[in-house]
Amino acid sequence: MKRTVFVLIATAILFAASCVSKPVVVPENLSFEEIVQRAQEASDRYNYQAALGYYRVGLERFSSEPAKVVACTYEIGFIHYKQGEYALAADKFTTLFSLYDEFGPSLPPRYLILARKVYPKIEAKLAEGVTKGVPPTGEEIAPLAEGTPEQNATTTASGEQ
Repeated sequence: MKRTVFVLIATAILFAASCVSKPVVVPENLSFEEIVQRAQEASDRYNYQAALGYYRVGLERFSSEPAKVVACTYEIGFIHYKQGEYALAADKFTTLFSLYDEFGPSLPPRYLILARKVYPKIEAKLAEGVTKGVPPTGEEIAPLAEGTPEQNATTTASGEQ
C-alpha cells in the first residue's frame, strides 16, 4: 500500500514538473528575424510563455536598436492583451508610446498604428477595474504579418482586411 501511494505521488510530481514551462533557449547566432519568427511560431501554437521568452531575448540582444525594441515591446504587450493581462499590456504600450515620443519618425509606424487601436480597449478594461480577465474575442487586432503598415493596421484576428 505504501509503495502504491509513493508511486502515485512520484508520478504526480513528475507529471506536474513536465507541465511547467521551460525557459526558452535561444542560440547566440540567431538573427533578430529568426528570434521573431520563433516567437511568432510559439504564439501561433498558443505557447505564449515561449513567445514572451523569445521577445524578451530579442529585447536584450538588440536593446541598442530602437526599431527592434519597439517591435518586441509591441508584441509582448499584445500577448499580454490577448491573455487578458490588461495591466501588463498597458505598461508595455505606455513604454511603446514613450519610445515613439523619443525616437519619432525613425521608427516603423505600424506598431504605433496597431497600439493606438488596441490601447483604448485596454484602458476600458482597466477603467472597469479588470487587470486580469478573460482574453478578448471578436475584433482583436492580429499580430503583425508581413505587408505594408496599412495592411498590417487593418488585419483582424480572422485575417480579414
